Amino acid sequence: MSKENVSVSSLFKVWNDDDGVSIEVGEDLDGLGLIEIRTVDDDSKTWFGDFRVPLSLPMAKGVVKALQEMIRQIENKENQ
Repeated sequence: MSKENVSVSSLFKVWNDDDGVSIEVGEDLDGLGLIEIRTVDDDSKTWFGDFRVPLSLPMAKGVVKALQEMIRQIENKENQ
């Protein structure tokens, strides 16, 4: 029996359920150990645009903080 190279990765999809399109969040496709946000299928590329955003772990954490703060600010405006 020959040895096989096997890898395991996590992949998350954020769905827009109304339109059936999604954005993927997972390990970068180039295997550089980065987190990547991307579109992969034609419908999602049409809806969101064709993109790949590779992020280092510190940068990804910064993006999460920025998104959380932006959400908080928008929710505060909506509740005024």
